[in-house]
Amino acid sequence: MARGVARGVARGVARGVARGVARGVARGVARGVARGVARGVARGVARGVARGVARGVARGVARGVARGVARGAAGTEEKETHHEASQGLPFPQIIAAFAPQQTGLTVNPQPRLYWYLSSDWDWEIEFTLNEVGAPEPLLELTLGLPPDKDRHLAGFHSLNLADYDIRLEKDKEYEWFIAIVPDPMERSGDLVTSATIRLVDPPKDLTQQLASVAEVAHYQVYAKNGLWYEAADALSQQIEKNPQDNTLRLQRAALNQQVKMHKVAIFDNPSLKPN
Repeated sequence: MARGVARGVARGVARGVARGVARGVARGVARGVARGVARGVARGVARGVARGVARGVARGVARGVARGVARGAAGTEEKETHHEASQGLPFPQIIAAFAPQQTGLTVNPQPRLYWYLSSDWDWEIEFTLNEVGAPEPLLELTLGLPPDKDRHLAGFHSLNLADYDIRLEKDKEYEWFIAIVPDPMERSGDLVTSATIRLVDPPKDLTQQLASVAEVAHYQVYAKNGLWYEAADALSQQIEKNPQDNTLRLQRAALNQQVKMHKVAIFDNPSLKPN
C-alpha cells in the first residue's frame, strides 16, 4: 500500500504540475500581451506558474493518493488472502510418490497409490490420473482434509482407484500426479510429484507363491516378481495394522532407498543419516 501511494502521488504531482504550468503560462501570456507585452508576460508567467503548480499539486496528490491506495490495498489484500487460505502451516519440503523412477507394474486394475508428505499440511491436495497420450485426464480430484482431522498428517497417504470406479487397461501406461497448490492464482509455485504405472498379467504361479507364505510376507513375494504397486500396498497395509512393528517400517525404508528416495526412507528409519 505504501508503494502504491508513493507512486501514485509522484505520478499525479508530476503530471498535474506539467499540465497546470503549460495551461497557466499560455493563458497568462495571451492575456498579458493584450494588456502590455512587458507587464503581461511577467505577470502572466508568474500567475500561470503559481496557479498551475497549486492546481497541479492539489489534483495530482488527490488522484495519486486515491489510485495508490486502491492499487496498493488491492494487491495487499490478494496476497494476504492466498497466504491465509493456503499457508496456515509451513509448506512441506517434500512430497513424493511412493513409486520407482521407471514405470511401476501392477496386476490390479484398481490399485491403491501411495505418496509421502514430509510435514503436516492443512489445505487441499490435488490428484490427477492420465493415460499417457490421451488428451483429457482420466481422473481429477481435489482431496480435502480428512473428516476427523484438521490437516493431512506427515507420513504416507493413499488413494484407492476402486473408490472412484476407475479401472486401468492392460499394457497401457498411466501417469499420476499429486500436487500441493499454495496459490491457485500462481501455479508456478505448486509442489508436484508424479509416477507412472502399467497393468500387466500376473505370473502364472503368483497365487501359489502367495499361499506359501504368511500374509505379512506377501509384499516380499510381490517385490520378488517386480510388482511394485502390490508390494508397496501390501507392506503399507501391514504397517497400518501393526504400527509398532519396526521390522516392517525398516522394510519400507529399504524399498524407498532402492528407488533413491533416501529422505523419505528416514521417516521409517530415523537412524539413517541425511545425505
